[in-house]
Amino acid sequence: MNAAASRLFAEGFSKGYCDVIGAMLSAEPMFQAGEPQQIIAELLSQMTAELPLLMHAAAVDGGAILFMTTLEDARLLTAAVMGNEPATDPELAPDEEATMKEIFDPCMGGGVSHFKEKYGEVIELQPTEIRLIEPGQAGILIETAGDAAAMVRIAYSVPGIVEEGQAALIFSDVLERVIPPEELEGASGEADVQDIMQQTFNANNQAGATAGPAARELPGNIEMILDIGLNVTARLGRIEMPLSQILELGPGSIIEVGHSVDEPVELLVNNKLIARGDVVVVEEKFGLRITEIVSPAERIESLR
Repeated sequence: MNAAASRLFAEGFSKGYCDVIGAMLSAEPMFQAGEPQQIIAELLSQMTAELPLLMHAAAVDGGAILFMTTLEDARLLTAAVMGNEPATDPELAPDEEATMKEIFDPCMGGGVSHFKEKYGEVIELQPTEIRLIEPGQAGILIETAGDAAAMVRIAYSVPGIVEEGQAALIFSDVLERVIPPEELEGASGEADVQDIMQQTFNANNQAGATAGPAARELPGNIEMILDIGLNVTARLGRIEMPLSQILELGPGSIIEVGHSVDEPVELLVNNKLIARGDVVVVEEKFGLRITEIVSPAERIESLR
């Protein structure tokens, strides 16, 4: 298991998975992936007790992806898609299992489609199998995914449906091949940044207990990370659209992004808002004139 590759795989799969759910429900799911762990029997026994619903899809070229969640959350999502009330039977009836398969199989496919769209790497999955699994059957998960498989805990929410959803993603180490080497270098750099920032802020907080707020304005060793590259994005606006409208888009289509012409454009660094400004033209190219910016300490905090 490569920790950087496992982290990127889990985040990418979760994004693709949630994107499909969002399209089905015209919602905007949110997720947060935890740190990768190598699977062990004791850990899996605990996971199966907490997250007994198993979605399993084998990869055609080898390996497997297992997505575990609670039966309650899966039923809430299923009922929301189908427009009915969630089942309450403690067992998973055959017709309910078939319905869940119809809904979550595209979600599993959406998870791996993320890697094709972003990296051009294809993972072809066999049809998803869904069943309840007991703690005593944790060994089956190891046999399916392999001894070197990674497991990542995922917290997610779907507004108005699942507020504090919990899941676990398990995947074979051979599937990490879809993460390009250059992405691993960037992921390692970002992890280093996070570690440095955490250590820096911890040190500042300890010093600030006696030195006061002014002493914590900027970390003393900020020079260590000033040359690290970050993604900077200017966001004009954002809008939610049902899948049916997106499929109707074509050349000449106009999309209102919910942003007035006199409103400032947002400037994000690594998807974190740090400033706002006005659009300007500089030598026939668009630019952004900063009009509002958060404090330096808050900007650094947002990068964590």
